[in-house]
Amino acid sequence: QFSPDGLHMYMTGTTNDRLQHWTLSTAFDLTTIAFNDYKSLFANPYAFHITSDGMKLFVMNSSEYVYVYNFGTAWDASSIGSSVSNHQTATNDSFVDSSAQYSSFIITPDGLTMIANGFAYDRITHTDLLTPFVMTDTPNISRHEISTSILNNEKNNYSFGFSFDGKYMWLGGNEKKTISLFDT
Repeated sequence: QFSPDGLHMYMTGTTNDRLQHWTLSTAFDLTTIAFNDYKSLFANPYAFHITSDGMKLFVMNSSEYVYVYNFGTAWDASSIGSSVSNHQTATNDSFVDSSAQYSSFIITPDGLTMIANGFAYDRITHTDLLTPFVMTDTPNISRHEISTSILNNEKNNYSFGFSFDGKYMWLGGNEKKTISLFDT
């Protein structure tokens, strides 16, 4: 995930169980990238999202628990504190579809919507949150699903995202190795 100004890039993976932070001297130009820092996390960090202001980090593990961390300084990995809370989102919970095996998710800037991409059943789940940035086991305002197979005729969409202005969404497929771009 990039910061809105394109000067910070973050990635995570289940191999090293950490969030890695790179800085770029020219916005969005990967030829100017330099490793900056990392934050050790729990085992199997599956997906993550950083709020647009760079002050909150949400990390989902393979059991579909979401852990919330705070940044001390926006977009600075060295300033990330300990997990301040975790929310179970699996097992008989109406919040998310635990069988979907989420590979990526985003939370809208106002914190009231979580959109998650599940590769197991090739669908995107849109969930309205009752309280901004709070994921609980309580019933949600609404939840909608859309099959990704009708969008891009691809299986196992492991990645997706939105442009910073929310006008575009992309899906990255594993079977045909495609990236599809959509107007929202």
